[in-house]
Amino acid sequence: MVIGEEIIYEKKSHADSVDSLCVNGKNIVSASFDGSIKTTNNNETTIIGKHNDWVRKVICTDSNIISASNDGMITIWSDYKKIKSIQAHSWWITDIVLSGDKIVSVSLDETVKVWSYPELKLLYSHKLYGSNKHYSIAVNNGKAFIGSTHGLMSILDISSFEWIESKMIAGTYAILISATKSKKHIIFGSSDGFIIKVMASPPYNMLKEKISNFALKAVAQSEGILYVGDDNGVIRKISIDNIKEPYVLSRFPEAVRALTIDNDLIYAGYDNGHIRIFNKMAKISGKQE
Repeated sequence: MVIGEEIIYEKKSHADSVDSLCVNGKNIVSASFDGSIKTTNNNETTIIGKHNDWVRKVICTDSNIISASNDGMITIWSDYKKIKSIQAHSWWITDIVLSGDKIVSVSLDETVKVWSYPELKLLYSHKLYGSNKHYSIAVNNGKAFIGSTHGLMSILDISSFEWIESKMIAGTYAILISATKSKKHIIFGSSDGFIIKVMASPPYNMLKEKISNFALKAVAQSEGILYVGDDNGVIRKISIDNIKEPYVLSRFPEAVRALTIDNDLIYAGYDNGHIRIFNKMAKISGKQE
């Protein structure tokens, strides 16, 4: 059932969960737990390449595709060919971000690393010892905001490689499972259903609001509007200025694992391997219960 929204497009592109999406021209590029990176255009789906484990993130650039996987590899693809690959981490890579000529990666091997792009030369590595592992990341104005498995947010200047701040922003056992940025904020989605909005400048004040009883697996923003997908198959639409009033945009039986916005379209990846597209300009259907 879709609430107040018509699906523009739907296709099962993968045999397992779609964990990341990006848009490259008319092509939807998707990464999946089935180990593949694929491109979908209308009814045609083509394999770009494969990893040896779940693919957790895919990034589209003007000329290349960047992928990261639970196999610890970061790989650059061009024209359906692998052009560069490196064993970046010793355990799952849970997130990567491209910022200018740098890639920042975080992993359950307790490290955050910064790489040159496209050379994939290691520029910086930091290990965080203990059970509080890096998990999600967003970059704003040269600073990497890193979320952890135990609710801790850390801030790294990716030019000077100085650690600026570390502060607890979620519950002790909550995972900061997803992250995105707006002009002035970093927004985290947590495993206990909270949206956490953090100022991107000192003193890094935050505001948090519980919007779901399920993990917030996917967050994306466009023009002051936040789109949040949860483990119960719901996508919510929220004003970044007022996160206390979320609206239900769509509802499906499968968990939402990936969201990206391109022009006026919302691209969503689901646990059953489906990709669905919605119009972000559609009227909001009504407040969340």
